[in-house]
Amino acid sequence: MHPSLFNIMNQILTIEPWKEDNSLMFLTDGLKTEMRTGCSYCAFENGIKFLEWKKKLETFHTVFQVEFMELKEAIIRASQWNEITKIWTDSLSSVMAVLDLLTPHQFVRDIQSLLT
Repeated sequence: MHPSLFNIMNQILTIEPWKEDNSLMFLTDGLKTEMRTGCSYCAFENGIKFLEWKKKLETFHTVFQVEFMELKEAIIRASQWNEITKIWTDSLSSVMAVLDLLTPHQFVRDIQSLLT
């Protein structure tokens, strides 16, 4: 996709403070230790958790890969509903990578494609 057609700035905010509201919200989290690696998200509507997803990964995955796997899965699931959805992540590096239209990382480009 040509960068001029990719309006990611309308899709991602990095300054909105956390507040619980009536919108559909996903919270993502990843874990990487010497013993285990995994990622997850929870979905909330009207402040009530209605969906939880977890995936155990091999320990060779990097933290960067883990953060993108959870973000990608949350975006895919959120796109199934026809409403504005907020996805909260604690990974600013992942958000910044998605904003980079010249990224060499395929998994980042996959997320960019999902957001267009």
